[in-house]
Amino acid sequence: MAFQTYQLELVYGCNLTCFYCTTADKLQLMPEYKAIEILNSLPPTKYLYLQGQGEPTLHPSLIMLAKYAKSLKKFTYVCIITNGIIETDYNVFDKVFFSCDDIGPIKSGKYFDRIKDNFYKAYKVCREVQIWTVDFGQDLQPLVQLCKELKINQYTQKLNTNATLAYKYAITKPKLDGESFECTHIKKGLLRRFLVDCTPVDCCWCRLEHKELFKDIDLLHNNLRKGIVIGPCVDCMHLGAIK
Repeated sequence: MAFQTYQLELVYGCNLTCFYCTTADKLQLMPEYKAIEILNSLPPTKYLYLQGQGEPTLHPSLIMLAKYAKSLKKFTYVCIITNGIIETDYNVFDKVFFSCDDIGPIKSGKYFDRIKDNFYKAYKVCREVQIWTVDFGQDLQPLVQLCKELKINQYTQKLNTNATLAYKYAITKPKLDGESFECTHIKKGLLRRFLVDCTPVDCCWCRLEHKELFKDIDLLHNNLRKGIVIGPCVDCMHLGAIK
């Protein structure tokens, strides 16, 4: 089955400590030769994301892998998702997505000038730049103003409470009585993600510690129909109730 989007989780770990993120403190890297094997095995498709469950610029072979992916000439867009703190060679990417979840004065506002410089660098050379952020009460006005000046798309996800996120990232299987669900994301075959240990999964919410829950897609669908929803699927926009 060919997917519209492929994601390689090159890194598990980050240089930030967003309070709601479950990324492990210990840095894990996808081996370079394994990433190349995966890239060689993929069919032509629209999107390839070189990213991390964390920060992909921490991978020493990131630029080499991006250049190699482009040399294969089978991906319309080679993309990166980054928090923008570490400068990288944006020339090798078609699209850059800045995930600025920890940008406010609450924690890492000190990085804003550095991130702003990297916005400008990516903006000058990439086909498209987008900025994503989670609003947990920090001052987002400088970021919003910057996006307006550069005419960059900026998306804000409203964060509710710590309890909500703890529930979402739980490995437990809560039962929602009286409702049946289906996952339109997996059903349509939109994405194939390779975790840092090279395990293939069909959902971008799947983390390393969740992979066992996503191994049997048929079982996952059967459980959803019974109203058994695993933690990573709770409140997902692709989770639809079956009437």
